[in-house]
Amino acid sequence: MTTLTANINTATSVLSNKVFPIISWKSISIISLFLASWFCAFAVVYTTYSTRHAFAELQNVRQQHDTLFMEWTQLLLEQSALTDTGQIEQIAWEEFGMQLPTKEQSHFLVVQK
Repeated sequence: MTTLTANINTATSVLSNKVFPIISWKSISIISLFLASWFCAFAVVYTTYSTRHAFAELQNVRQQHDTLFMEWTQLLLEQSALTDTGQIEQIAWEEFGMQLPTKEQSHFLVVQK
């Protein structure tokens, strides 16, 4: 059994030296860790860029929201001013020359059931 184990160990060491004569497992692990760290670094850079881009877009949308909100409040004020009955009568008298009808100009209809 010991000769079999010794033969297997010898065969694997000879095989590993022939297949990977220059690269050892230590070198492979170091290269793997180096590539993984570069991948993580690029992921951090990409995430930072995406976050900054999204934040800039958020600021633009907030500014647009504030502008539209101010416009909406101004339109509400204008609407309330224009729907005031005194304002409507004043515009009707000044711009259209309208006036209240007299008793002679008024007609009443009586509905019979």
